[in-house]
Amino acid sequence: MFGLALAGRIFSNTPYRWRFRTPLFAKAFYFGYPLMFNGLGLAVSSLADRFLVGAMLGLPALGVYSVLMLVMTIPVSIGSRIVSSVTLPMLLNRTGAPAALQARLKLASRTIPLVAATLGAGILALFNIVVPLVFGHNFVASRWMVVLLAFSAFFRMARGDPGTAILMIEGRTKRLALANLIVGGGLIFAAAFMAFAPTIEAATLGRCLGEVLGLAAMLYLTRSMMKAAIRDNLLTIGLSSVVLCLGGAFVVLGSVGNKIAPSLAFLCLAAAVLGFWVLRSRPLMAEAGFSVLSRGAPPGGQATRSSG
Repeated sequence: MFGLALAGRIFSNTPYRWRFRTPLFAKAFYFGYPLMFNGLGLAVSSLADRFLVGAMLGLPALGVYSVLMLVMTIPVSIGSRIVSSVTLPMLLNRTGAPAALQARLKLASRTIPLVAATLGAGILALFNIVVPLVFGHNFVASRWMVVLLAFSAFFRMARGDPGTAILMIEGRTKRLALANLIVGGGLIFAAAFMAFAPTIEAATLGRCLGEVLGLAAMLYLTRSMMKAAIRDNLLTIGLSSVVLCLGGAFVVLGSVGNKIAPSLAFLCLAAAVLGFWVLRSRPLMAEAGFSVLSRGAPPGGQATRSSG
């Protein structure tokens, strides 16, 4: 970024000065500097566990662990980017209408955990079917590893938006950085678990608990802004967790995740349960203002009757 600013200063046809003692620069600095620590927290939560695995288990285990984590994190990263690209403008467009903003927060609080649960269910059902086809049979994960990867993906995505979006909108970047730094606490759990059971499953369990800590921190730090949407978020996370626990039991005790037919049957069951919750969320579309906008009415209208 500094290089771009310097190049613009050198090659600009219109002379201008850099002035740092201005209200706008101070405002931008206080908004932006916590995001450097936020990036540090994201890097720690994403990469530091690999150093731990390599140091305690050796390079062969690190290779397997890195590939399995890569397969899990890439879909989560893509899904999170898509979700954030929709959530941030959706909420920003309603910051002038408090009732409609809360309705949109409720809608996002119900929808995003369902997207995360769908991703987790896909990992439970298809991970050990797809990964060996792409990377070879040396990268078949244990059943417990698949369950832990699914829950790690779920909590990682669920702890993101709408909390991240509302903190950015409100300028609470310090809280955002703190929430992501807390995720790094999973390394402590991972090191403790690996001291007693030196396996990649122990490292993944520690990382999963770090994501749970991050989710709890995000809910706590956004409680005053989310208000009633916290309840919707917790209900949806609870329902999604029940579905994933059921799928995890099928993976550990049955043939889900190893055979196509049972895996597809579980995916259909998960889609039916999660789809039912989506249908229950339909009244929030009108409350959030989307039906009003679709009829061409002016934006900023107040929300209709609350659906609870």
